[in-house]
Amino acid sequence: SGSVDPAGFTMSALGGRVEISKFFLLVAGGVMVLTLFFSRKARSVIATTVNLSRQVEGYERFSSNWLARGIVRSSIAVSGLVGRVVPIKVTRQIGRRFDTKHYQKIQTSQGISFDLLRASVNLIVASALIALGTSLKLPLSTTYVTFMVAMGTSLADGAWGRDSAVYRISGVITVIGGWFFTAISAFTAAFCIALFIDWGGLPAIGILIVLALFFIIRTHTIHRRRGKKEQEAAAIDSGNVSGKGKEIMDACNKNVYNNLSDALDLYVNSLEGFMSFNRKKLKKNKKRLKEIDKNASQYKDDMYRNMVRLSEEDIPSGQYYVQVLDYLRETVYSLDHIVRPLFEYTDNNHPPLIEEQVEELRTFCESVSKFFGMVLTHLKEKGPWKLEKSLALQNELIGRISDMNRKQLQRIKHKTVGTKNGIIYLNTLTETKNLLHYLGNMLGSRKEFTDLSKKL
Repeated sequence: SGSVDPAGFTMSALGGRVEISKFFLLVAGGVMVLTLFFSRKARSVIATTVNLSRQVEGYERFSSNWLARGIVRSSIAVSGLVGRVVPIKVTRQIGRRFDTKHYQKIQTSQGISFDLLRASVNLIVASALIALGTSLKLPLSTTYVTFMVAMGTSLADGAWGRDSAVYRISGVITVIGGWFFTAISAFTAAFCIALFIDWGGLPAIGILIVLALFFIIRTHTIHRRRGKKEQEAAAIDSGNVSGKGKEIMDACNKNVYNNLSDALDLYVNSLEGFMSFNRKKLKKNKKRLKEIDKNASQYKDDMYRNMVRLSEEDIPSGQYYVQVLDYLRETVYSLDHIVRPLFEYTDNNHPPLIEEQVEELRTFCESVSKFFGMVLTHLKEKGPWKLEKSLALQNELIGRISDMNRKQLQRIKHKTVGTKNGIIYLNTLTETKNLLHYLGNMLGSRKEFTDLSKKL
């Protein structure tokens, strides 16, 4: 338009028909297709939709919130009122439509995935709705339409049961709420950026370009790390193992071994950080604890799905796996009661340990680390079991904990240490004692399972 006065520059030209080259439309479409195929962000969005609409139960990514619980509670109340009015024969007939026993038999024998069947229906319905809305010149979001079609079909075919409904609805609320939050954030950010450019001019533009490059690289790095973790989890996920019960149990045991190895390593690192009064190290261990706890919870949630896939002859293996998971969860709980108080003690700048306590803990930590190594070796090996040395070391460590407790009480009596020091030291020893008991029980369960397998 040339050098036109901005005050007299109207948008009347946009009222007419805009001619666009079909070449540019084809290029834009090709870019979109390639992006959807190769972009990690696009795959993460699709993974969220699939996770919320899947038929099988298991680990739920989203936790429940008060709104989701209220919706589920209200829906159950309405369902109860409708059930009193609708005849019993009609209710039974409707219930037969949601009977999944026949589907489970087909899935087991032929390997058919119901989620893939639903996905094809979702694509057809979503495409039809998007084409209809576009032909009517209605502004719509393709992502929203596809997402809500997936949620609607999942709800309609009973994929959202009482076990998973509150988590799925919470996920839908989170996703939709995130879209609104994104719009508000983009609006506010655009205002701040325009204001910053108006004030700062060319230097401000240079600063914003540097920030934009930084955030692009940072976001790409975060998604790459997240994708790598998901690939590693999928590689050892027992749910992705196809085969007999032995292959499933081997994958489950590998998951338990890796998680327990990380947990025991975290215990040793936490004690070392506490002895050196290293706040950064303890803070890092606290973040690492969340990942360990998340993995242990996921293995527990996947237990039902894995047990269903086992045959009758593999039931002893399943029983052992359930016991080991229980001990693993208890181990993580004890670890949580050790790591968090140690970090809070250091973060609050309480007095560090005295030299006598450091020397006791360092010697004790070396022995505990040796016992941890023996436990992991027993869980990994498949040869003959000899637990005498491990159990003897366990009893020795429990006895040393009693001696260390007695010495600590003497320090408290003589006021050698303060109140906070006394509490944190005794708490760490008590939870360590519980940790040793759970590990001993885990070894006992493994030995019983090995002996039973030889008899069978």
